[in-house]
Amino acid sequence: MTSPRSLSSDGQHVQAELRAVLSLAGPDDATLSLSGGLDTTTTEVLQDTAARCLRDEPASLTVDLRDVAFCDSAGVRALRWVARRAILAGTRCRVVNPQPQVRRLLMLADAGELIAVMDHASPGIV
Repeated sequence: MTSPRSLSSDGQHVQAELRAVLSLAGPDDATLSLSGGLDTTTTEVLQDTAARCLRDEPASLTVDLRDVAFCDSAGVRALRWVARRAILAGTRCRVVNPQPQVRRLLMLADAGELIAVMDHASPGIV
């Protein structure tokens, strides 16, 4: 799923886009790989894709931020939303591979309370 949106920034138009690819490793493990920018114009892509995944109540959902170049406070709120929905579904949720600037934002936003942030996806680590 992709969502391009046009933004006005200092009188210029900027194209923001987020691509979300969901892959399943059997019925128990889902990975949601994101690429692009995670901001107020693109959070719907993350939330819609995660909600569809969580309807099947997988044991775990890994959100891979390896290719997310930008994240703002709306992106952090969307990640928290996904984590809360995962808890309600009985699904373990973790965020892996954030870029340094995204990792810093998550730590500054104290998002670790809902989201386990790791540098690499490793089986068996929660």
